[in-house]
Formats: sequence, C-alpha cells, structure tokens
Amino acid sequence: MKRLTLVTMVAGALFGAMGPLGLVGCGDSGGIDAKQIAKIEVSEGQRVVAALSTVTVSPDLPARLRVANTGTGALQIRDIVVTSTPPGAFTVTSLPIPSAEVPIEIYPDSLSHTFSVEYNPAAVASGTRASAIVAIRTNITINSGSEFVFNVAPESVSPKLVLSPPVLDFATVSANASVTKTVNVLNTGAADLVISRFVLGGSPGYAATIGGQTYNVDANSAAGIVLSAPITIASGNAEKVDVTYTAAGPDAAQGSLVFFSNDTGAPNGSEVKLYANLKGPCVKVNPSRVDFGAKLVGQVAEIQVELQSCGDVDLVVSDVALVDDGGGLFGLDKGRVGALPLTIAAGDSIFVPVTYLPTQVAQLEAGGGFATDNG
Repeated sequence: MKRLTLVTMVAGALFGAMGPLGLVGCGDSGGIDAKQIAKIEVSEGQRVVAALSTVTVSPDLPARLRVANTGTGALQIRDIVVTSTPPGAFTVTSLPIPSAEVPIEIYPDSLSHTFSVEYNPAAVASGTRASAIVAIRTNITINSGSEFVFNVAPESVSPKLVLSPPVLDFATVSANASVTKTVNVLNTGAADLVISRFVLGGSPGYAATIGGQTYNVDANSAAGIVLSAPITIASGNAEKVDVTYTAAGPDAAQGSLVFFSNDTGAPNGSEVKLYANLKGPCVKVNPSRVDFGAKLVGQVAEIQVELQSCGDVDLVVSDVALVDDGGGLFGLDKGRVGALPLTIAAGDSIFVPVTYLPTQVAQLEAGGGFATDNG
C-alpha cells in the first residue's frame, strides 16, 4: 500500500500539520505497479509553469517553453495548440510538430522538448489587449490528465511592488519597551515605482519611518497620508521602512501598513500586517489521513484536503508539496490552490486537490488478502 505525506511551508518554515497527512490508495483494492505513468512538467527558464498560470511574451523575444517528464512512464506529446485572441497575435513554433499519429515521446529523466510562443503586436487593434490559451495534449499523466493548459499575455513594462516580509511579527513586547523591525519595499518590475500615499492603522503603539519622517498611528494616518515628496524606486531597487511598536501593556496588538503606488496590479494597495503579543499562526489539516480506497485502474481519483488557519493571526502558506508522491501515483495541482505565497485569514480555510491514479490491479496473497509493497 502506497503512503505519502503532505506538508505545508508556513511563513517560511516547514511544519507537519496535526502530524503528517497520510494518503493511502490501492488499485482495485490492492498494491500498485507505478512504472507506466507519466508526469508532465512545463518550465520557462528556471521557472516551473503551473497549469492555468500565465506566461508573458514580448514582441522581440519569444517565450521558450520546455516540456519534461518527471514521472515513471513515457510521455507522448500529441499536439500543441494555441487559441489566440485576436487570431494571429500569438503563434506556436515546434520542431518537430507533434501529432496523434506521430507523437513526440519523452521518457523519464531523459531529453525534453522545447517549443516557443511568439507575439505579433501588428495583429492587435489599437486600444485592445491580446491573449491566448496554449494546450499541450498528451497521453494520460498523473498531474494533468491528457491536456496541460496555460495562458499567454503580452509582456507589459510596468512597476511591481513587493513587500518583504509581508508580515512583521514583533513577538512579545514588555510594557513600555520598544521593538523595531524593517520591511523592504522592492520594485521587481521593469519601470520606476512611485509610492504616493500610505495608510497606517491599528493599535496606537505602532509607528513607521517613511521617507525620513516618522508617523504614529492616529486618525490622520488611519485615513491615509499623501506624501508631499513621493518615493521613487527604480527597477530592481528597494527602499527600507522601519516600523516600531511600543507596548503600553501585555495586550495583543495588531496593525496594518498599506502602500499605494503606480503598480497597476495592486489597485487597493500593498499591505504589511503588524502583530505583537499574539499567540501566532496555526495550521490544521482535515482530514489528517486520506484513504482513497478501492479505485478502478486507469481512472484518476481526487480528494479535497482542507488547510485551516487555526491561530489568532493570518496564516501565510509559502508552499504546499508532497514529501513522497508514491512513485508518481499521487499528485497535487498547485494551480488550483492559488498563487503562492497565499494568506489565509484566521478561521478561514483553503482546499488542496490531491489525486491518485492506480495503474495495475493488486495481486492476491495465498491467504486471499491483497499483497502490498509496504512502501
């Protein structure tokens, strides 16, 4: 019987939640031979492309996508199809061109196949934005069935505000004591980032030093302060902001610092959460043990596993992974979990889809029981 463990990376640290999550499955009620199942992996450079995620393409630099097989059986690429809106804006080039009659075969841990997606802005009417969907059609895989799909969009030159860390936890602060922590405001985009306004709210013990001036939590800061001299951060650079908490007593204190900028991807601002004298985050997995039971060979079974934020502050999940995928029999679709890192509010939950695909009927032992591999 195959077993594996699901773990979560919570706020940058690895935790087993309520003990390891054991997943159990048996092919038509027994042990499994996992030698004939493929697992598709699509990447762009060093970045793994998740199913349903977006790849950006510039007019002068096509996106080069690599298709690899990390499973245990042969992967057959039978077609690569692009659906472009408008037609002709995006095209795919693959050498050779796969087909159902003559597929491109990729064996585990061997050579991969590379294809490119090109963008032609001349095919796009003024004032409109092109988009496309690319489908890689294959034989059955453990993680994407028979079709791996991702989105394509034109690359835009714009700023991108990233806060590191997104949570400042001051831990325990004694009465009348002060603790200062730093948040880095990074611009990971391709254009200048301009911060024009911020909001500082929450417990009155918090203060932030922005642009050389210190602001305390009060009615004005909670309503929002417009910077007389906006802060400009060049592409690839960062600005440090110090946040100080001064405790009046042992009571729990929460706050929030929100930056407003010309990052079009953050119209509601970019937030740093502030915590002091709190118990902290907690993660609970439900169920703690998943049994897929008897399943038909060749049919994918799926169970939704709940990750609950059981603490008194938000839970930040930086990654969800299978420690052991049972030789490729168990799968996890991160694309359906959401963009990581993912913040789960205290008391809320997300659901992680875990799949199982048996590939062979179990053999009976002499006594009539089903044989297992004790894996």
